[in-house]
Amino acid sequence: MDLELYRPTKPLPTGRLSVLTREELLRHRLEHRNAVKRRLEEFAALKKASATRLFYELCYCILTPQSKGLVCDRIVADLAGRGVLLEPVTRRGELEVALQRTRFWRTKTRHILEAWRRFGPCGEEPLDALLREAGCFQSPVDFRDWLRERMRGVGVGLKETSHFLRNIGYGDGLAIIDRHVIRCLAELGVLGAAEGSIRSEGDYRRVESMAAAFSLRLQIPLAELDLLLWSAKTGYIFK
Repeated sequence: MDLELYRPTKPLPTGRLSVLTREELLRHRLEHRNAVKRRLEEFAALKKASATRLFYELCYCILTPQSKGLVCDRIVADLAGRGVLLEPVTRRGELEVALQRTRFWRTKTRHILEAWRRFGPCGEEPLDALLREAGCFQSPVDFRDWLRERMRGVGVGLKETSHFLRNIGYGDGLAIIDRHVIRCLAELGVLGAAEGSIRSEGDYRRVESMAAAFSLRLQIPLAELDLLLWSAKTGYIFK
């Protein structure tokens, strides 16, 4: 695996689960354990990636809110391959054209430019330097919260920061609470009918803690559980 290149991520097919129970989830896990392991190993390999490669992954997470992950992944691969993300300020026009395939592309363009200024390889706080601080925190959640504060102003909240960390191998103990995961947790009886609405960071933390408790009961690590739940509704393991 070349850690410097950003290639489109290959979806690993699993098939959807029309009815999700704990028994079906455990069967889904057993059937697709090799695919899940492969994807998590790909994430873990990026712990050794350069500041530039990490910046590409951050760009992906900036693009994904209310946009399709597959589309965002292809956009980042295209922009990285053409060198646009290495000089986004001078090539802003090309960046804007590419991002028009996502929702809120004007805002996301500004966020990527700000992220480049602050967290790019020559920025104020390159991502590889920030990630070296992970060992200073008592838990992955504490580190996530600290990093989220550092990243204010570039369009990433708790979910996107968790997503970024998971995709570069720092996802142990973190949940990525999106609509697919919320739907699964509701079907599994983890969330009540009125508990899946996330309108604030407090709501996110509440659902995250419930997902973490469920993960412990099933003895499935959160990073793995997220891939299993997401694939149960989409039909494939992605990122």
